Amino acid sequence: MARPRSQQISLDTTAYYHCIGRCVRRAFLCGEDALTGRSFEHRRAWMVERLALLTDVFAIDLYAYAVMANHYHLVVRINPARMDAWSDHDIAQRWLRLFTGPRCVHQWLTGGELDAATHDQALAEIAKWRQRLADLSWFMRCLNEHIARRANEEDHCTGHFWEGRFKVHALRDEASVLRCMAYVDLNPVRAGLATVPEEGDYTSYQQRCRGLVAGEFRSGAAVVDRVALKAGATSDADAIQRADTTAVARATDATSSTGATRKLASPHSGIAVAADPEDAPDGLALPRLIELGHRPDVEPCEDPPCPIRQFALSDYLALVDWTGRAEQPGKRHAIPAAAANVMQRLNLDSAEWLALMRPRKAAVLKFEVAGSRPAPHTGPMG
Repeated sequence: MARPRSQQISLDTTAYYHCIGRCVRRAFLCGEDALTGRSFEHRRAWMVERLALLTDVFAIDLYAYAVMANHYHLVVRINPARMDAWSDHDIAQRWLRLFTGPRCVHQWLTGGELDAATHDQALAEIAKWRQRLADLSWFMRCLNEHIARRANEEDHCTGHFWEGRFKVHALRDEASVLRCMAYVDLNPVRAGLATVPEEGDYTSYQQRCRGLVAGEFRSGAAVVDRVALKAGATSDADAIQRADTTAVARATDATSSTGATRKLASPHSGIAVAADPEDAPDGLALPRLIELGHRPDVEPCEDPPCPIRQFALSDYLALVDWTGRAEQPGKRHAIPAAAANVMQRLNLDSAEWLALMRPRKAAVLKFEVAGSRPAPHTGPMG
């Protein structure tokens, strides 16, 4: 007998969940129809762009995602602590990015004169929205309903697009979360759509790898550009100034070229890897992924701390690569044994990577003169 979602989703048990949505009758409504030859691949981009908006609005962290032709996977964490710093004004503005909202709230936001009853009504609405912004069911509703309406409008039809609301599985420990993240990121490989996981489109693994290839490493307070550091940043202050200049230039270029107004993550957001439209195909807005490889010496720990964030990104990439090479019963595809390891495929220099992972007390890593060898690693990894 199916259990109600109120019993499946409980923060007292765990904050981590694996969510799955499937198209009705498992039809390829987000892929290519084999019968008609019509392609719906562009709808996968709709999913990613919607996730980009929802991860900005909700107090729900995204750890992994994969958008396939007839279903999708999400690994999320419900994080109501993020709302502690959100004022009533912030809550209202976030919610109104998704819904029109009642007139009383708009009047309250503009600072107009309100009678006591209207004022109380506006605050009651905002209090309700605050609860919903940390509600996984509302998050999934805002995702699925938007895609269904948009697809039905495109197809000039009505009726179900998804076979149900969504399926959810609780992830009760660190091992379960990592195992599920790897499973999600390997979906394109297991389905035979990609030889290696970074070739799988519309996945968190590809997004993380593109961030590495682009040379961007975030250290909590600033975006550190690897190329800028090599070009002659000889001090922490110089590196921060170069990184900030690069980030502003990229945000400006992306805004002017795509018409988007999406910004890089606020320095105070800390935990999120902001989506850079320049790294996305055709200016596609990417969702905010939780950064792996958290270092307490640079950024204060969350309360409660998130153990998954302390798992080094290099270790996670290697874990997925190793898992993908194993042939599993019921899965017809795997990463070829002859394929190079993920660091070689991404053309990442191992010495430079170790330098980037070295614990530090400053806001950014210290690099020697360009071309010189990094100082030996002296502390624990990750």
